[in-house]
Amino acid sequence: MNVGQILLWLCLLSSVFASISGVLGSKRADWARVGRFSSVAVFSLSSSALVILALAFLGDDFSFRYVALHSCYDLPWVYKLTAVWAGQEGSLLFWLWVLSAFSLTFLLRNRDRLSDGALPVLSLVQTFFCLLVLRSDPFLKLPFVPEDGRGLNPLLESPWMVLHPPSLYLGYIGFTVPFALSLAGVASGDEAWMERSKRWFLFSWTFLTLGILTGMKWSYVVLGWGGYWAWDPVENASLMPWLTATAFLHSPPRRKSWSFFLVVVTFELTIFGTFLTRSGFVSSVHAFARSPLGYYFLAFILLSGGSAGWIGLRGRGKERSEGGIMFLSGLVLCALCLVTFLGTIFPAVSELLSGRRMALGPGFFNTIFAPLGLSVFLLFGICRKGLKSPLPLGISALSLYLVLRLGARGPYPILAALFGGFALGNVLLQALRFLRSGDFGRFGRDLVHIGTVIFAFGAYCSSLGTEEEVEGVGPGEDFRFGGYDFTLEGFSPEPKRGRMLLKAKLRVKEGREEFTLSPGMEFYEGGQTTYKVEVRSGLLKDLYVAMTEVTRDAASFYLKVVPGASFIWSGGCLVLAGAFLSLVRRKHAAFR
Repeated sequence: MNVGQILLWLCLLSSVFASISGVLGSKRADWARVGRFSSVAVFSLSSSALVILALAFLGDDFSFRYVALHSCYDLPWVYKLTAVWAGQEGSLLFWLWVLSAFSLTFLLRNRDRLSDGALPVLSLVQTFFCLLVLRSDPFLKLPFVPEDGRGLNPLLESPWMVLHPPSLYLGYIGFTVPFALSLAGVASGDEAWMERSKRWFLFSWTFLTLGILTGMKWSYVVLGWGGYWAWDPVENASLMPWLTATAFLHSPPRRKSWSFFLVVVTFELTIFGTFLTRSGFVSSVHAFARSPLGYYFLAFILLSGGSAGWIGLRGRGKERSEGGIMFLSGLVLCALCLVTFLGTIFPAVSELLSGRRMALGPGFFNTIFAPLGLSVFLLFGICRKGLKSPLPLGISALSLYLVLRLGARGPYPILAALFGGFALGNVLLQALRFLRSGDFGRFGRDLVHIGTVIFAFGAYCSSLGTEEEVEGVGPGEDFRFGGYDFTLEGFSPEPKRGRMLLKAKLRVKEGREEFTLSPGMEFYEGGQTTYKVEVRSGLLKDLYVAMTEVTRDAASFYLKVVPGASFIWSGGCLVLAGAFLSLVRRKHAAFR
């Protein structure tokens, strides 16, 4: 047994002791203090274990099986660090460490009966992840030391992958604290749990949003298929808790039972998403290799969900009717989550019932999300004060002009322009009022809503019959696509250690404007190939070019015109800016 494994066993013992102390602390305050000290030990031990694993990656210590499978000498140091959570074993250790950090921060900043009640829940969740980390064992030694490691998956060697996984983890794990607070609050009758939960929810929702957006960008610029969202099961796994968390953030304060339901469902969905990526239950390009660990997560969902349901039924009180439109918006978001859930598990369920795996394609999700998304736009607009101003109607007219210019056909894009423009105008009016009054917290909230409308508008636009084509040409040959004239001027190889990058030089003309694009392909010694995509971004559309095949005297290019892509990324940036502004303006917003 090496030092890393000893630290993990000590971490498990400390976590179990914290759980027992937390339960006893409900009757004796001195036991609650012992539980808090045990939480300090869990954080210290998991931090030490994570540092040892990170140093093993940076020091190319291939005696560890996990390091040998996910790193190599030539890997840049920044990707050696990100490789710490690139595989199942390291990602579980990282999850445990973040969970222990969040739990300790919460417990140190809050010393009251409610936080004492949350202590055993947090400690039990930590115990579960300690068991998983020990079961997967990131510190397993090889019987021999290989000369070099296998290296990181080339698709993960992207700046977007430096941000994407840790952002998702921060979002997922942050929902554990509200889960513990809600159970403690409902069990004790302390209604303060909801306000504290909303602060943590905002923090977690912000980082989950960042994780989703960076994952979309990675898919767009790395995978070479010209899209940003494929309704892949693992993508859906991040969307589902985002939808229910959004519903909770808009939950009326007096609907305690509804809020409790949303907190529990959001937490369980984060665990369910982890189950999807690790069990082999669904097929996904984003998933880890199939592992029996996935079914530990399923058992945990059943146990924790059942316990939460029992506590919720016992502590249920009278529900006051309040916030009709906000409550209705939450119901729509939950309906979208339910559709996503059913569409995600359908292939596995169909195989179980009929012996044949049948998948639901993007068309299924788009057909349902389009009308329900429009209803959210409509509710967005009518719940704002500003109907006497001409601004909402003016923005609706401008939005309609844009979608018609982009070639809109059918009712949904046109209705999205009208409803979305109307909602955007009303939110803008309110945001300007808050900005003038110096209320930057509420201004940040409305900035999130503005960004959401712009993002959704871009998503609707990008579905407007995008042009795409595959062209095979040789050096010096011309072709035309989407209003652009292309000339392949040649290729330029760039040899690197362990790989070779081959770039094409395309001269492109659009009217009087002329520019050069250099899509490429990177070939690795292990036989893997990745795409170096080139994207020419404009206000109304993107030109997307990927070189997909190359021979001695020709190459094939995948070309696509993506309308409205700029609205997606700009809207996403506004959402993040508004969310971070709201966090900053709330005193101790993230950690109380």
